[in-house]
Amino acid sequence: MESTLFPVMNQPPQAIPLWIAQMAYKEYSRRFGTRQSLERLGDRGGFGQMELIDLLACYAQFLEHRLRNNRDILDRITLEGERDEGEL
Repeated sequence: MESTLFPVMNQPPQAIPLWIAQMAYKEYSRRFGTRQSLERLGDRGGFGQMELIDLLACYAQFLEHRLRNNRDILDRITLEGERDEGEL
């Protein structure tokens, strides 16, 4: 299965799998809005190397924070469920 590639500004130009660019674009659009689409960014040469690293790092932190919040919610549900079972 061939993966679609997305350009990265570099000398010489490079490319990354599109799914990685899509993750970076989630952070990009959170910061700057969606006025410039991922497709348009690609037409203009893609993300810069350091920009890509920064966007992916921030997106990873966002996902980590979200996962931590979900774990906290599950822990509370579990504790409430155990408490309810003890009352039976």
